[in-house]
Amino acid sequence: MIFNVISLLLKIFEGHRLIQESKKKGVLLYLKVLQAVRTSIVGALIVFFALQIFIVAVVGIVLTVLYLVPLENETKAWILLGLCGTIVLFVALVLNHIFSEKTWFKYSGASQFIRK
Repeated sequence: MIFNVISLLLKIFEGHRLIQESKKKGVLLYLKVLQAVRTSIVGALIVFFALQIFIVAVVGIVLTVLYLVPLENETKAWILLGLCGTIVLFVALVLNHIFSEKTWFKYSGASQFIRK
């Protein structure tokens, strides 16, 4: 009887210790995930701003070239309209591909999990 009580107490203490250890591991995992998310957000912001600077530079180059080319103003306006329309169409297609469920399903690996 005494051995059963001692065995039960040891199991309770061991369970309590395992719970404390799992809480510590959970907090450490949470902090690591938080750090990874923060780092990825900073990286995404840097890429976003770099792309903005690149786009402004490309637009500046195109406008400068059109300003320096000896054409009529109406012809330059049609060229700008066609260029801007092409850029809008290209961006729309890229965003459609990026936010497509089919694309996310393919690259996330979910199709492999469903097959298994």
